[in-house]
Amino acid sequence: MDQLGAPVEEGKAQPTLAGVGSRFRRALRAVGRALQTAAVTPAPCPRCHQPRTFTTATTANVTMLNEQGRRFHPTILHLLSALTYCHDCFRDDLAEWALSQEHPGRPREEKRVRDQRARAERLQLPATLTTDEWMQTLHRHGWACAYCNGPFEVMEHLVPLAEGGGTTAQNCVPACQTCNAFKADQHPESVLRQAEEAVMLATGIARVWRDRYNIQSA
Repeated sequence: MDQLGAPVEEGKAQPTLAGVGSRFRRALRAVGRALQTAAVTPAPCPRCHQPRTFTTATTANVTMLNEQGRRFHPTILHLLSALTYCHDCFRDDLAEWALSQEHPGRPREEKRVRDQRARAERLQLPATLTTDEWMQTLHRHGWACAYCNGPFEVMEHLVPLAEGGGTTAQNCVPACQTCNAFKADQHPESVLRQAEEAVMLATGIARVWRDRYNIQSA
């Protein structure tokens, strides 16, 4: 077996943990043992005690962990949780972690909330968003852009501050730079109207294109 507790194929170099801290080495070995055991011995979830299978629950959990890891590095504890919890309990565990003081993204998001509240206050607009509310919003959207599901980069105001929107839990969502720049200071109704007009234009172009070149729909 290698240093992570998993079998090693003949002829392959064994991974080394040289230079890694002792606590981290122990955690990595624990992950290796959990992987080896779970792969051959299905065990009940330690939170709800319901039967779980390694292949289904662990695959879904690791996928969710990767989604959550877009903006921060997951801890070893959450990797272990992904290997042992059922999917429902692991989702609850990540939701609780989003509100934890130990969450690695919390300091950055606290500053983001303070800055955006200050912007709203300078304009005498509602500024009630709390860090916990913002962390819940980020978790709900999987730490991704609420519009395109790309990487989250900025806090977006659904109703722009210029249109009287405030920095509140109901008015703030995560967004990428591209979607944020495209929407800019437009009201959501204006963006929706443009989208409807674009769809009508695209439909007309497609109809003329088919008629002009006699293209038949598949």
